[in-house]
Amino acid sequence: MKRLIIGLILVMCLLISVSCAPAAVEDEELVGEGRFKLMDDIGPLGAELERQEMGTFAGLWIEHEPEFRVVIAFTENGEETIKKYVEEDSPLADEIELRTFEATYEELKAAQREAGQLLDELGLFVSSDINIKENQAKVYVTDNRLFYKTLQEADAQLPDHVVAIIVYEPLYEIPFDINPDPSVCFPQLKMRSGEFMESLMTGELILEDCYLRVDQELIIWQPDYFVNNNDGVIEILDRNGEAVARVGERVSMGGGEIEPIDYINKLLKEPLPADSKGPYWLMGEIVPID
Repeated sequence: MKRLIIGLILVMCLLISVSCAPAAVEDEELVGEGRFKLMDDIGPLGAELERQEMGTFAGLWIEHEPEFRVVIAFTENGEETIKKYVEEDSPLADEIELRTFEATYEELKAAQREAGQLLDELGLFVSSDINIKENQAKVYVTDNRLFYKTLQEADAQLPDHVVAIIVYEPLYEIPFDINPDPSVCFPQLKMRSGEFMESLMTGELILEDCYLRVDQELIIWQPDYFVNNNDGVIEILDRNGEAVARVGERVSMGGGEIEPIDYINKLLKEPLPADSKGPYWLMGEIVPID
């Protein structure tokens, strides 16, 4: 009898566990569907807060770890402000986490613009973005020494809420032998681009009126490329000392057109002559040709 009772209990446990499992899955699916539906509300909410509460709104984003939540940041009065846009008993209200930040999103955008104008005037070629989660605007610097030396000489500093992130350092000393050719003019940026334009140009690299060109485009070179005369063959070396292009051969390079010459000259180690013939191609990187 005891064995029969134990057997019945085991069977009942199995039945219970099997019948309960689908219910748990269904609950998870329902939660997932509910959060998916919230997405339709989150985007418009962020846009409305940015438009209507620009004096205190600092940003909105979604986090999935360690748990799902919609984070909304204000510089002050967050609890009172959000009540105007989200009802307390709504599903969205249960997922919101409020935070207090120092700078509004509008202030971050203004700081980003101000930094861009300053660095552009100083001839420092950087890219930038806004990190809402860290409440900062960031400029991405590719030459630490030149960047801070230029700011110091101009008695300038980055605006509040803007930080410099070092993403690249050029070769300050060339670790390999080169044989420069004085007959080749080589306009080169003072500072490597923080990001590259995404057009692609393929054609023969030629030397014309001392400038290197592809399809009549006068090439503006990034730092860490070098002209080398290899037994009469003009070649371009990369920072590893490898020949990545040669005059008279086909080359493929990313980048895009840049103008006018007055703007270009602010970015260059040595300015182009006023009578130099464009168009001008700001190269990004040399792309291998299959």
